[in-house]
Parts: sequence; C-alpha cells; structure tokens
Amino acid sequence: MHPSKKVFSVLVASFFLSIPICAQSHISAQKHDSSVEMIVALNNYKTKDKSILSVDQDGVVIRWDKNEFSGLEGEHFQFASFPVKLLARNPTGTEIAIYESDNLTNYHISILDWENLTKKYTIRLSDEVTTMAFSAQGTYLICGTRGSDTKFINTATGEISDVLINSTGAIDFVYTASSEKSIAFYTPNDENKGYLTYSNLKTGKRIKKLRTDLIQSQVCFFDNANYLAGVTTGKNGDMLRIHMATPDEKSKNPNNLTLLGSYAVSKPILIGAVRSSALYYITNEAKLGYRLYKIEADPEKKTLKSPVLVKNITGLASKESITCATLLGNMIYIGTSNGNVYELNCADGTTNETVFAATDNEYKKILAVANIGETCYLLTNDSILETSYTDNKTKKISANDGYTDIIPYKTNLILWAKNKKKAAVLFNPETGKQTSLYPVAGPLQSLKLTDEYLIALEDSSKIYRFNLNSKKKTLVYSNGSLYDAELLSENNLYIAKTRGTTPKVPFLYLNLKSNEKVPVNSVSGNLVSALSYDLERKPSEIFGIVTKSDTENEEATTSFFAYDTKTKKTRTFHTVNTEEYDSFTFASWPYVYTNLGKTSLKAYNLEKDSVEEQVLQRGSGNPEKLSKSGDKLILVNKDGSVSWYDFASNRIISNWYVTQDDELFTF
Repeated sequence: MHPSKKVFSVLVASFFLSIPICAQSHISAQKHDSSVEMIVALNNYKTKDKSILSVDQDGVVIRWDKNEFSGLEGEHFQFASFPVKLLARNPTGTEIAIYESDNLTNYHISILDWENLTKKYTIRLSDEVTTMAFSAQGTYLICGTRGSDTKFINTATGEISDVLINSTGAIDFVYTASSEKSIAFYTPNDENKGYLTYSNLKTGKRIKKLRTDLIQSQVCFFDNANYLAGVTTGKNGDMLRIHMATPDEKSKNPNNLTLLGSYAVSKPILIGAVRSSALYYITNEAKLGYRLYKIEADPEKKTLKSPVLVKNITGLASKESITCATLLGNMIYIGTSNGNVYELNCADGTTNETVFAATDNEYKKILAVANIGETCYLLTNDSILETSYTDNKTKKISANDGYTDIIPYKTNLILWAKNKKKAAVLFNPETGKQTSLYPVAGPLQSLKLTDEYLIALEDSSKIYRFNLNSKKKTLVYSNGSLYDAELLSENNLYIAKTRGTTPKVPFLYLNLKSNEKVPVNSVSGNLVSALSYDLERKPSEIFGIVTKSDTENEEATTSFFAYDTKTKKTRTFHTVNTEEYDSFTFASWPYVYTNLGKTSLKAYNLEKDSVEEQVLQRGSGNPEKLSKSGDKLILVNKDGSVSWYDFASNRIISNWYVTQDDELFTF
C-alpha cells in the first residue's frame, strides 16, 4: 500500500480564482472524519473506471478502488474550504466537480482534475445550487440554482454559456442523452405538480414540457431513462412516485406523464442509475431497521412490478445512520453518518445481510503540536504523546481530557480548549502532573503567550491579561463581537473586532498602561481577525486578516495584511473573493504565512520589496495551524495529520499520522 501520491507544483489557470496547487494525497482505508454527504459511481458503459468517490461535510474527497488483497483502498484529498453539498464526476475523464457553501453568502462550484490534484477553476454563484451533473460527453457542467436559470459551465474554459432559449427556473434534476443532442430536466412547480422538460441541446429549443404529479426530492431516471422516480413528503409521510418518462401519445392528455406507482416508504434513500433496469431504494423502518428494496418495470405492459425486498441490512454501529448510496454493477456502496463506506451485493440471493465497513479507523486526529527543545509533543483527541523529529518513537505521557491546543512554556505545556468553558492548565511532561492555571468565566476563543503574560479572549466579548508570575487575571477590554487580540509587549495590545461596535473600526490599539484607545484607520473593512506577530524578532509589523463587503453589489473580499506600528501604513499580500475570518496568519522572520483561501499554505518573504507569493506543497488535508521549532515549520492539517517543513526553503520534508496504537506513521 502506497502512503502517498506525490504531485509537483502546477500553476492552474482559473476562471475566477487563480489557484496554484502543490499537494500530496494520502492512500489508506481510513474512514471519513464526518458524515458522508454523497457517494458517486460513473455507471457508464464506455468507461472501465470501477472506482467510486465519496465526499464528507469537510470537503474531503476519497476515491475508492478495489484492492484484490485488502478490499477497498482510498485516495484521500481535501479540496474544499466550505462544507460540500454536491459532487459530480465527468463520465469521460478525470475531472470532478464539487459544490461547496456556507449557506450564507458563499456558493462555489469548482472543477478539479483528480489525477493531478489540481483545481482548474472556481466559479462563485449568487444562489444555492440544487442539482449538478456533467453532460454525457463532458462538454458542460450543468447546475440548477434556486433563484435563477440553469447554468451551463463549459468544462474547457470555465465560461458560463447561454444554451437554452426558454427559461428553466429552479430545477432539481438534469440528464443529457449520450449524444449530448438532448437534455431533460425536472422542475417542481407547486403543491400538486411538476414538469419534466426535454430540450434540444444543440439548438436550445424546447422539445416538450410534460406534467407530472409532484416530486419534491431525490429525482432520478432508471432503466435507460424510461422511468422517472422521486420522493414527495406530505402529512402522511414519504411517498415514492414513479412515472413513465415519455408521454403516451394515445392518451387524452399527451402532455401528462403517466403515474405508474405511488408507494408509502419510510425515510427512503433512492439509488437511481440510468443503466439499471431496476430502481433500488433503502428504507429505515422503525421496528425492522434498514431494508433494501427494488422495483422493476415491465416495458411491454408499461407497468411496474411490485416492490421486492432484496436485503435486511444489519451490522451498522449504534446510532450510525445511512446517509447516501450508489450502484455500480451488482454492488451498492453505502455512506453513513459515522463516515464509513459499506459494500452490499444486491444480486447474491441472500436476504439477510450483516454488513461490515469497507473503511477503517486507522488514525487518530492530531489536534495540536508543541516543541520544547528537541522534544515534540502531540495532542490527539484522547492522549498527549512525546516524540521527536529524529527518532519518531512515541510515548504516551497523559490522557487528553478535552483540550484542543497546547502552548510550550519553559519546560512545561499550557493546555487549553478552544470554544469551551474549560480552565487552562499547566502540564509538566516529566511528572504528568496538571496544575490549574487560567480560570475561565466563559468559552475561551483564543489564548496566546507573550513573554510572561497570557492574553485571552473569552465569550467573544472580553479580553484578559494574565500574569504567569503573580497569577493575576485582569480584564483589559470588553466589547461585543471581538475576534482576536495580540500583545506585542507588556502594555501594547492590538484588538481585532467588527466595525459594528464602538469605536466603529475593525482594528484597535489599546495602551494597557494609560488605557488610551487608538483606532487603526488605515485598516478598513467589516472585521479583522487572525492576528500574529513575530515575538522573537519583535519587528514593527503586525499581521492579520480583514474582511470587506460591498453592500451595494453584495460582494465580499478577505485580505491578508500587514500593519506597520511605526509608520502607521498598511500593505496587502493576498485577497480572496469570499468571507474568511477564520483563516490563520503566522510570522517568523523573514517569512509570514497564511492559509487564506483555506486549501493552501502561502508564504511571503518580508526581505523583498515586492510582494511575492510562494505556495507551499501540502498534505492531503487543508492547512489549519502553523508553528515553528528551530529550523522547522510544523503544520497541523484539518484531517489530523502533521506536515513538517524545512524553514529555510519552505520545502515539505515529512508527513505524520498517529495510529490508534499511538504509533507514528510517516512518509
């Protein structure tokens, strides 16, 4: 089994965003860290690709291939910066598309080349995307949106084309013929009906618009697009409805599609596949649990056969629920709320099936890293491990009681829990003893060490200075909607906040000795966050993230900036067209770093007069926390791995994972 797939730096032309990508995927049977949102197979006779793709809420995409010795083997990579809602595969190539959104202002569609782990382009839309599919020959990525017409994105150029003459409105399903000469899409209309519309994809003209009984969700074709299926939810629960997908020309109402069957179902998951002669679906029945059914059609009689029970599904973990499924040949692949993928043979003739996860929980998640001299401390979800970069041997020195972050302090560690109302403690690695250190009155958003002081942000509204010698805790600033604070020296504090509170600026200087408050007017925007400062060198610049929005055009940008405390001037390093106040910045002369954009780690050399961006190679997960130890950088990734970099060259030199046995797996 190969632990990684290495890809060299590629500069990718982008439609809206220029995205240089330099990355490594990770290969293992490790399950998703969050619920599986979609699982997709190609179901295309023209391809020999028998892989499936699954994606979770964090945007981790896993390509699963059969390994004749070990079962499913997954290639992991995190592409997204927001929760992923939809995933589609190009039936003719290695491209995939993801739709990610924060359900507020960011609605992004990206087309990616899986083979090279490159992002071709990202397109920002103004509305929620309701459905997404590649056309049969991969010419277009077709996206239905909630508030506007269907978007046809040219996969070669990233341009949005006007293809259809008639307005489609909001659609919930789209399918193109293998020739790409025609297109079908479904539009829910009102409480009683919907429409299946066929159009000529070459001329853009509508061919026919056919009325159906209402289908509200999970719209799909099966049996070579002869039948249309979907689910409607009413007062009496869920109903599975199946129509003929073509009109009966002899009918008195040829513009109405015939409803062949309507079935009461419990919490169904439809497994629609155009190439399948049967419609498979999974139900969750209160006393009987999960059951797999199929419905076959009789094309000659234009009727449906009665639903047939295929499997009683058992074997899922306690409180684990099925979230999605896909069909590939005779195999059904199931995604669950626990992040697992299961395999199910729907044609082996057995009715009772105890399923076993094809995935595994091989690794723990590394939450934070701290170094004291040559000794490295890893904080995982359940333990504190001692190791070093040179020998890679681990020793468990303590359990982890809910802490998320560690700060090295002299020969000890400060443990604290982000966004929890939990006191910070001083931990002695030699004895394993924990001593109560910093008491909290509210959830702790930030805790930073400057010389002999801790600066804490609690409850997003109060900033405290804590003297580590006297153990005195002092409230130094109180206001609503605070995002960060950075203590440059004993009495010089910079505060990141929103513009909505007094004073009406997002960035503020506070002299803790005189209590003088000075607005930093050269930094303008809605809010500032992610402050950092090089405490070793103590230069004049402080770094941060500022978010701006244009209320007239409803457009938002986020910029990585430096503010010179002596000259009072500001310079900008990088800007993205999204709101990203939760990115990080990190400064260590002569470099300053950020993960703004979420999917890459960028470095800027402060010794150079002009701003030059260097995109660092990354692991399979998005960069999340950065620190420095001697001549090395340590990056904690969102997937729970750690990447080490040579500081002088910014070159990645090692990736670490921690196994369930608390051993290091490195490559």
